[in-house]
Amino acid sequence: SNKFISSLHSFKPDNQMPPVKILHLIQTSGPGGAETIIINLVSNIDKEKYQSTVGLLKKGWLYEQLAANGADVRIITSGGSFDFKLLYYLVKLINKERIDLVHSHLMDMNFYSSIAAKLVGIPHIATEHGDIHHVSKNSRFGLKPKAISSLSTRLVFVSRFTQEAFLKRISLDGRKTEVIYNGIDFRIFDREIDIKRKRADLGIQEHDFVVGNVGNLYPVKGQTYLLQAACRVLRRVPNVKFLVIGRGELENKLTQEAKNLKLGNHVLFLGFRGDT
Repeated sequence: SNKFISSLHSFKPDNQMPPVKILHLIQTSGPGGAETIIINLVSNIDKEKYQSTVGLLKKGWLYEQLAANGADVRIITSGGSFDFKLLYYLVKLINKERIDLVHSHLMDMNFYSSIAAKLVGIPHIATEHGDIHHVSKNSRFGLKPKAISSLSTRLVFVSRFTQEAFLKRISLDGRKTEVIYNGIDFRIFDREIDIKRKRADLGIQEHDFVVGNVGNLYPVKGQTYLLQAACRVLRRVPNVKFLVIGRGELENKLTQEAKNLKLGNHVLFLGFRGDT
């Protein structure tokens, strides 16, 4: 939070305060919700007070978006499952750039960056975006959330549900956690749209109702339930179009499921779109 970050300056007079150097870290390259949050954070943070560096494991959509905005982006070398190479390069980057605060996202990067920050002796904020399905006391994944809980300065959850689900599985002082909902930059919607033309381009009739689903095509997103619900809806309201917007590992499986359910042109898989 701003209150926590501002406390890093509390021991220096105002006229002697250099920018707080923040290292933002994530293991995925997007597009997705967590990646969009990083873009918004880096783009909108007060650059007179905070200096941002972003560490990624590979180039991709997120790298391109950040680079286009002039952000300082670094590609960090990584290895296998328990990635000591990644840990080494994180510590090296933190020391080289004299980072004041590490802010990471998603389970794996939260794990490695919490260790790296602890080794260097600086604060670490871990943000969980909903991947708590990895958290289980009875699985090999239990080590990572326990380490994050122990080593991080603060844990941020993007919803109350995610926070409660995490705390049920991991013994942790709830006062160390905070819920901060994902912000939305409404400026991206400030544009003229020809709705009739857009509907025509997608083959949607004027009298059709439209149901939209936006998200990566992963099991945790649950698009399969949307398809099952579509069958029931169409029996009562036949003039409905379901738009599934996103890309991911389940694309072929969901497309086949829609065919098996005989949904026909009532369900349109539009892939990833930048105009959602």
